[in-house]
Amino acid sequence: MARSIRLKREPDVWELRILIGRDNQGPVRHRQFTFKGTRRRAELELARLIVKQSETPALIAEGPTRWGPTTTAKDAIQAWKDNGWDDLSPKTVRGFENTLTCPMFAYSFSC
Repeated sequence: MARSIRLKREPDVWELRILIGRDNQGPVRHRQFTFKGTRRRAELELARLIVKQSETPALIAEGPTRWGPTTTAKDAIQAWKDNGWDDLSPKTVRGFENTLTCPMFAYSFSC
């Protein structure tokens, strides 16, 4: 299950985030929690939240994966783009879009 933990502000205030699935409109949805305590305790709380979330059904069941030996990185990035990039930073999106439009992508990772 997708998850993240980051220091929100000093001292010891953490943002815990877990993937809950996609809603009916398609975007990826996350649930965020604020936790005050040590990093170790925040990690334990995140694990508890993941277990709790795994016991509840996903918003929309994911379909079968269509990846195979002929899937390219460009195919994967395009599929990710088609499903929404709500959880990515603008800088990351620009980098991926540059990769998608790069004419030399098949030969090199730099344009």
